[in-house]
Amino acid sequence: NSSFENLVATTSWVSTTVTPAVETSVVIHGKKSLSMTASAQAWTLTQSSTLYQAQFADGVQGLTYVRIKTNHTGAVNVCAIQAGVVSTTLCVTVVADNKWALYKVPFILGATSNGISIAAASGTGVTYIDNAFVGAVDLKQDINLHQFIGNTGVMTIGATTTAPTKGTSTVDSVVVTRSGNRVIADYKYQQAAGGTNGTGDVLFTLPTVNGVALSFDSSVSFSTQSSATHSDNPKAIVGYGQFNNNSSAYINGTLVAYDATRFRVLTSATGGNAAFMNAATSSSFGAVFGFGLHLDAPVSNWSNGSSTYSANCGANCVDGFVADFTNTGTTSKENVEWVTGNASVATSTFTITIAGFTTAPACTVSINEASNSEARINSISSTTIVVYTFVTSTLAANSAAFSLHCNKT
Repeated sequence: NSSFENLVATTSWVSTTVTPAVETSVVIHGKKSLSMTASAQAWTLTQSSTLYQAQFADGVQGLTYVRIKTNHTGAVNVCAIQAGVVSTTLCVTVVADNKWALYKVPFILGATSNGISIAAASGTGVTYIDNAFVGAVDLKQDINLHQFIGNTGVMTIGATTTAPTKGTSTVDSVVVTRSGNRVIADYKYQQAAGGTNGTGDVLFTLPTVNGVALSFDSSVSFSTQSSATHSDNPKAIVGYGQFNNNSSAYINGTLVAYDATRFRVLTSATGGNAAFMNAATSSSFGAVFGFGLHLDAPVSNWSNGSSTYSANCGANCVDGFVADFTNTGTTSKENVEWVTGNASVATSTFTITIAGFTTAPACTVSINEASNSEARINSISSTTIVVYTFVTSTLAANSAAFSLHCNKT
């Protein structure tokens, strides 16, 4: 009952102080999670198993992991239960940021019982728990590496009123690197001949990666004020840049989020006033000029967890793949870039294009919303996965949101 899908959600689990509750709306795997709601209370949730005692007697590499989301004010720790004893050293502390995250503890399996302990110090808040595991594995390590994606193409430039037209460009690129849930993008542009100026503030669009248009995470604030009334909200700052007009004039700028998918540049010159880059200025697109922008911001399309890598095959061998899909096929929460664009949908049949596989992966699918629907995998190849969603009682087609979990074979 690792994901609490049992008819009795707490089957095999032991809790103290706080009574676990079944949760069907805040989940990350399957249809259920477990919640622990505390008010100035400490609590524990544990499970142990005596399976495979003889096999583990010689000391076998094991792993326990669980996905947790919490705002509990006391410390929450995930620890291994080794040979029937809750470890005080084989533990990891949960981040209380109210976001789902995966917590792993490698340990040597004991010859009696082995398990997992989730323990909260006295505090107040709600902790959601899902997708737990204890067992023998080839040791895995989460490596917080940048994932270089590369040049995503020419940049999309607009304006608050009328978009400018680019001139004869010699450089026009957006080079992207992913770091967890953050996009790091370098916008480079140079034109040898002027185009056409526009009107209003220039707007730059976030890049599109593997067919998915990126958007800022909810932690980023948006600023739509004029430069005269612009508030210096640090949560709206997403990078920096520099402009030149092919002369001695260089202007520095700060990137400021404008809406979910676009940002402006608040420029400043020595002795001058700050102003947003304007589409009609002489050092803009109607003249010979260039600029470089460096964007670094969290986006809603990517999760904050590091990719899982095998210690045997190096940092480029990803083992586990996760993605969510809405009922219209929109892709989100990929742990790495493995789904190309969004799924195409026809009569509740979702066709998903994947990359990075030489053989068909092993996959499971589960409905990702509270509904009367189910999901099944119709077919899998090294390049395509087809998922069908339907009404449980009638088997009639019914488009529903779902989660897809795959492993290389």
